[in-house]
Amino acid sequence: MSTNDLMEQVYRYIEKISDRSIRRRVRRIVESISRNFYGYHPLTLSDSPAGEKIHHEYARGLLEHTIASIEIGLALSDLIEKHYRGRVDRDIVISALILHDLYKVYCYEKRGESFRRSDLGLFLDHHTLIVSELIRRGFPIKLVHAVLAAHGKYGPSTPKTIEALIVHLADYIDSTLASELTRGAQLAMERSGIKPPETITVTDALRILEELGRSG
Repeated sequence: MSTNDLMEQVYRYIEKISDRSIRRRVRRIVESISRNFYGYHPLTLSDSPAGEKIHHEYARGLLEHTIASIEIGLALSDLIEKHYRGRVDRDIVISALILHDLYKVYCYEKRGESFRRSDLGLFLDHHTLIVSELIRRGFPIKLVHAVLAAHGKYGPSTPKTIEALIVHLADYIDSTLASELTRGAQLAMERSGIKPPETITVTDALRILEELGRSG
């Protein structure tokens, strides 16, 4: 899938937000990330990784992780409503998963073929940046909380709502899946006597595992 296709998917998910006020605010904050933030220049969404070493540490990795997390979050929402008769506010789930890693564009910078922490990213983490901006823009507190609690027990707040729990689990599932696949591909290449590249996309990791698995 091309980067343009990934961006179009993000905007399609924004349009699925039924609350007009939230939908408008999410669209505006996504469209505003090209501006300077405290004098720091961001990466573009299409260039930004989702992580430095842990998962999706390549250009457009942030877009891939965002879309995959939304799809996982919506699947979990369906499961909770269908099997456990719970109620889920999908507006919060979609919005929080679009926003939870959005300000990573300010936390990384490109150096050659890899990425490293930007000066801003060394001082402030992406959660602090996005949560402060969401509060400044008047986002609903339950949505702010779902973003803040995305890292669960490893973050500044643990999930207190079903929506926040879904956001945390969706983020965790996709980041862990990506990390395990890329690590597995690197190990498979090393065992086959092939030097793995510095970064491997999730798509390439799956292809490598399939090809090396087929060859023995």
